[in-house]
Amino acid sequence: MKKYFLLIMLMSLFMTNGVEAAKDSTTTSQASSLSSSSNFLVSNISASHTQPKPNEDNSPNRIPTSGAVLIGLGSLIVIVLIGTMGVILGLGNGRRKQIRQVGIDLAELMVQANHMLDSIQSFKGISQGVTGEMVEGIIERLSNSMIELSRIQSEMSTVQISITHLSTLKASYEHFLSEHNRMKAFVTAEEIQVDVVIKADRTLKQKKDAVKKQVSSLNEDIKTSTENRDLTPAVIQGQLDQIDVHISKVEELEMFDPLAALTLLEVIEQKIGQVRKDVFQK
Repeated sequence: MKKYFLLIMLMSLFMTNGVEAAKDSTTTSQASSLSSSSNFLVSNISASHTQPKPNEDNSPNRIPTSGAVLIGLGSLIVIVLIGTMGVILGLGNGRRKQIRQVGIDLAELMVQANHMLDSIQSFKGISQGVTGEMVEGIIERLSNSMIELSRIQSEMSTVQISITHLSTLKASYEHFLSEHNRMKAFVTAEEIQVDVVIKADRTLKQKKDAVKKQVSSLNEDIKTSTENRDLTPAVIQGQLDQIDVHISKVEELEMFDPLAALTLLEVIEQKIGQVRKDVFQK
């Protein structure tokens, strides 16, 4: 930025010298004119008192045309330089605002990751099996993501770029924007996993009760049905007993492994549908 101000100062000096040169030229011209006029007046004093010179220029002394051109050109250059500096400063300030916004977005992403980590931590220690493994993986990845976010924020805090270095500012903005987008995609993927665990824990009991009602309904329908069946009662009862075993397993998993329990409930629903098809459809 100093080089722009130095250039402006040089142009101002150039303008001043131009004006001084113009003034010197004017003074010399005036002195010469005065000497000539004195000689003329001495020889023609009577005529000069009776009649003015028809071609005499009574207008004020004027700066020569070359001096005016120099002043105009210098002024134009200074105006262009000032306008250019204004554009550069405006663009640089805009880039800095963009970088600051990326920093704000990274801070919000850190808060989001920390909130997710707090939510999933409640499952640590009590979850086992499929759910336990998933919880441990989420906690580890979120912890690593927070370390990475902290590193990026620390890197941003050490960056000091002049507002006039537009290319450097642009490269810095693009770098940190890329880092933010990378971490946002990572945190969003983990958020989906956290939601899976929380939803499984919240919906398991409701899902289990609904499946148990389907089993009861199936038993009643088999008892009251008078249709001729291809399957023997022993085979049918064997399938119903297998469903009951799965229900008992779900109740064991309910507290410690809700994800596995939900998977097993889906298997039970499929078995219920298969029994109905075998018994009531020919």
